[in-house]
Amino acid sequence: MKQNYLSIEETANMLSVHPRTIRRYLKNGVVEGVKIGGKWHISQEDIQRMLGRTDVSGELEESWSRQAVEHIQGAPSPIDSRFRVCAITDCDFVNAGEAAEVSQALLAIINSRDNAKAEARLQYHFDQETNRGRFILWGDPEFIQSCMVTLNHYIKRGDIK
Repeated sequence: MKQNYLSIEETANMLSVHPRTIRRYLKNGVVEGVKIGGKWHISQEDIQRMLGRTDVSGELEESWSRQAVEHIQGAPSPIDSRFRVCAITDCDFVNAGEAAEVSQALLAIINSRDNAKAEARLQYHFDQETNRGRFILWGDPEFIQSCMVTLNHYIKRGDIK
């Protein structure tokens, strides 16, 4: 069950927002979750649905863009590591379904990582009008490489134009 669900803190960390933001989203019905042992847990599918909402994606995209600029300007990184990478990748998709599948594959990479390793973050926005997805990836080189290999797989498969 742990691999399919994230805690409030893990979800907030992955999305680069404060845990209060995730709690607010749960309270307002923006994202669904389940209580297990008295603690909230959010599934990958629920995170994906939340990210597909334009009201949420706009709010998060503004925050993520600011963080990317701060990274470029040398501000302290949200990733605690001696060597960290921020990669911004724009992908033109055939349709929203393929974009969601790629996003879930990248989330699976994060969820499969050992918590003892350096943390990793994924930020995702999909523009319905252009079928363009933007992935902002934060993490160590191994994480970024795994994500790029996954994206390349989907390019070869034809999901990404």
